[in-house]
Amino acid sequence: MVGYGGRVWVMKEEGGLEVVGYGGRVWVIEEEEGLKVVDYGGRVRVMEEEEGLEVVSYGVRAWVMEKEEGLGVVGYVGRAWVMEDEEGSGVVGYGGRVWVREEEKWLGVVGYGGRVWVMEEEEGLEVVGYGGRVWVMEEEEGLEVVGYGGRVWVMKEEEGLKLVGYGGRVWLEVVSYGGRVWVMKEEGGLEVVGYGGRVWVMEVEEGFGVVGYGGRVIVMEEEEGLEVGSYGGRAWVMQEEEALGVVGYGGRAWVMEEDEGSGVVGYGGWVWVREEEEGLGVVGCGGRVWAMEEEEGLEVVGYGGRVWVMEEEGLEVVGYGGRVWVMEEEEGLVVVGYGGRVWVMEEEGLEVVGYGGRVWVMKEEEGLEVVGYGGRVWVMEEEEGLKVVSYGGRVWVMEEEEGLGVVGYGGRKGRGVVGYGGRVWVREEEEGLGAVGYGGRVWVMEEEEGLEVVGYGGRLWVMGEEEGLEVVGDGGRVWVMKEQEGLEVVGYGGRVWVMEEEEGLEVAGYGGRVWVKEEEGGLEVVGYGGRV
Repeated sequence: MVGYGGRVWVMKEEGGLEVVGYGGRVWVIEEEEGLKVVDYGGRVRVMEEEEGLEVVSYGVRAWVMEKEEGLGVVGYVGRAWVMEDEEGSGVVGYGGRVWVREEEKWLGVVGYGGRVWVMEEEEGLEVVGYGGRVWVMEEEEGLEVVGYGGRVWVMKEEEGLKLVGYGGRVWLEVVSYGGRVWVMKEEGGLEVVGYGGRVWVMEVEEGFGVVGYGGRVIVMEEEEGLEVGSYGGRAWVMQEEEALGVVGYGGRAWVMEEDEGSGVVGYGGWVWVREEEEGLGVVGCGGRVWAMEEEEGLEVVGYGGRVWVMEEEGLEVVGYGGRVWVMEEEEGLVVVGYGGRVWVMEEEGLEVVGYGGRVWVMKEEEGLEVVGYGGRVWVMEEEEGLKVVSYGGRVWVMEEEEGLGVVGYGGRKGRGVVGYGGRVWVREEEEGLGAVGYGGRVWVMEEEEGLEVVGYGGRLWVMGEEEGLEVVGDGGRVWVMKEQEGLEVVGYGGRVWVMEEEEGLEVAGYGGRVWVKEEEGGLEVVGYGGRV
């Protein structure tokens, strides 16, 4: 029995049945009738080899192809239709539905990630699209369609129309990227430029200009000296005659008055006005950025969250992905953190090391040391023989002078424990206890009694070696196996039942429930991702 991640039906080897599947349901095939099934990630129908059938698919349903009729199917992650080679048909598609193409009629289809329609080359048609629907384009009428990621409408060049779009709907005579674009009439002098969101109509004969990325773009009147610059969000109108300038990325951008020496720099969120004549500078990525006064020696460094003002009177801030507090270098403070709050550290022996969560103060002059990743880390006093090692969760104090050792990941820890990814209980070395676990709860193991625990990702039970017990599991519950009774358990990622070898049972599974298979009955199971 071989199973991986999903439901698997019973296969009778004595009947010549074989099942091959990955990621979903698999049906029974009867080899004695010449059937064969090949599939990846979805349903597979029965194929009769004696009739020359072949099925090729990736990710979902695959239909039967008859080789004797010269059929060929090429598809990825979506439905694939029958292609008749003897009629010169060809199908090319990626990520969605693909229609039949008849090569003898010079049809060509190019698409990525969505529906693709039939294109007739003999009529001068050409279709280029990515990620969405693409309509037929008739070149003999001067039509051309270019689109990426969304719907694209027909463009008639003979009427002066032109369509360029990315990621959304595109109307006649329009240029857009990533969102809705309104109709632009070139004969009327209209022009539209946008990226990632709504774009309004611009009348070139009136001197309008629109520049935007990722959001709404307002109409700009060039005759009034207006200019709009934005990336990823709303962009406001800027009046050039007043020397205004706007710079923003990913969010709101305010008006900046260049005649006053103002400058704005921001990424991913709100950006405030900066007045250069006052020596202000703003640096931020992914969140709010406050004003910085350079003449006062201020500097701000941050990524992904709020950044506070730093005064060069010895302050330094280093952070990623969360709040960062002020650090005073003249007091010997240093702060290092990732993804969460970081407190002030005083160089009078303090050191903080953390990743992804809260980090507390550590005093080196008192022999303290803190090591943590992804969660809370407590103070450790080395002079008392304490040591703390943790990843992704709470870690408790361990006293080495009592022979305790703590190794864990992602959960609570007590005294003398070894664990990874969940709760870990106390282990006392002087009593010969040992615990090994990954990703879940680990129970106490007494070495002097010959106990051993092996597990990954879930609960582990105590195993008594003197009784011939052995446990192998990954990612879920594992039951006790008694070797002296011929039991064997193999499982990954879910529950595993007891198997009795003396009855010819065998269980192999990954990621879900696995049922007992009786070899003496000629049964075999192959599956992926769920019940078997």
